[in-house]
Amino acid sequence: MCQQLIAFLSFFLLCLNQEQPLKKLIRGKLVYNTCATAIIQIKDPSYFHLGQKIWQKTPSDVEYEHVFTVKNRCQLVSANIQTNEEFLFEVAKEDIEETNCAKCILYDYPPDSILTIGSTRKLY
Repeated sequence: MCQQLIAFLSFFLLCLNQEQPLKKLIRGKLVYNTCATAIIQIKDPSYFHLGQKIWQKTPSDVEYEHVFTVKNRCQLVSANIQTNEEFLFEVAKEDIEETNCAKCILYDYPPDSILTIGSTRKLY
C-alpha cells in the first residue's frame, strides 16, 4: 500500500513538472494597418468571440467581422506582416513592451475589442 502511494505521488509530481503544452496559434488576417492602429480579422471560428462582431472604419467602408485592435502593433512590424496577409498568432496573457517601431498619434476609429498578441508566424 505504501509503495503504491509513493508511486502515485511520484507520478503526480512528475506530471506537475512537465512543460505546459504549446499555446494555441490562431489564424488571422491583417485587414488594416497605419502608424497608429493595426486591426486583425480572426479567421478561426473557435476564436470569433475574441473580436468585435462587426467593424467598419466609416459608414461607407467595407464591413469586417470578428476583428480586434492590436495593442502592440510593433509585433506585426517586427514580424513583417503586411496588410491583407494571413498569418498565425497567439494572444498574450500580459502586455508586451514595445520599443522597436515608430508610432503616430492618430485616431482612426478602431474596433473596441483590443488584444495583445504574442508570437506570430507567417503562412507560406
